[in-house]
Parts: sequence; C-alpha cells; structure tokens
Amino acid sequence: MPIIQTRNPEAEQLTSPDQAWAERNHCAEWYDTAGGLGTVAAATVPLATARHNFAPELYVMATNILTITEAGLYKFEFLVAASKAGSTEGSFYAFLEEDPDTGTFVLVPATTAYTTVFSAPGSVNGSVILRAGANYRYRLRFATFGPTFTTIDEGSKLSVTRIYKNG
Repeated sequence: MPIIQTRNPEAEQLTSPDQAWAERNHCAEWYDTAGGLGTVAAATVPLATARHNFAPELYVMATNILTITEAGLYKFEFLVAASKAGSTEGSFYAFLEEDPDTGTFVLVPATTAYTTVFSAPGSVNGSVILRAGANYRYRLRFATFGPTFTTIDEGSKLSVTRIYKNG
C-alpha cells in the first residue's frame, strides 16, 4: 500500500500555509459604477472602481487604463452592457486595446464582441489570454453601428488574472 506524504507537515495542523505554494491569487476587477457613457464612435469605458485587486503592485488602474507591471501570461475578461432610446434595432460592440509601452494603443486581435438589440438593453462579453510584457497598458473600448447607446451603471467590467509569471 502506498504512503501518502504531505509536502509540508505543518500544513496538516492548519496553522501554517503549505510552503510549496508561495504564489497568491493575482487577480483584479474594475467596473463602471456610474454608466451613462453615450457614444457612437469608439470611447474608453470608465472603469474607475475596483471590485477587488489582490495584487495592487501588479495591476495599476489610472484614468481607465490598466497597466500591468510584470511580464507574464494573463487572462482578460470583459463585459459591456448598454441600452438605447426607442424600439428600433441597433448594434454595438466592445473590444480591448493594448499599448506595449510605446504610447500607441492598437486593437487586440479576436477581442471584438458584437450584439444587436431592439427595445431592451443588451450586453457583450469577451475573454482572451495574452502574453503581456512589463508595463503593457490596456483599455476597454465601446462603440456602435449608428444609433447612440448608453452604458448601464454597474454593467461594464474588466477582469484580469495572472496565469503565469515570466522569470
């Protein structure tokens, strides 16, 4: 019969963490508490409120732009909810943009999400895993195909989780 061993015998006492796992939960999420961003052209979604940020030294949100301070592999998830006046059909979309520490934001491929709505609010969401370098910056953008849509309070968010740290 095999013997089961514990990596850290003190962890059996539940008074000490298992020393084999020194990493902590490196995730964060920001959301839009106010809503009211009305746009047709692409605009940056305001994400001023942190729901949680378990690694503030890793994720820095300033003026709706997220800076990642350490290179690694990250999972980004976003949601944008919006509504429009009237009962005609309309469409909107959201996407992530990345600035690899150059000062210029570009669309992150495969992050554009679309929806078409009639008289009710709608939402779009997306998820992508990216390799980010140190000091890469990200922003969540929102735009429409014609009629003006307005974001809904607490309906937009950006979440990020570190999967792997380089080095």
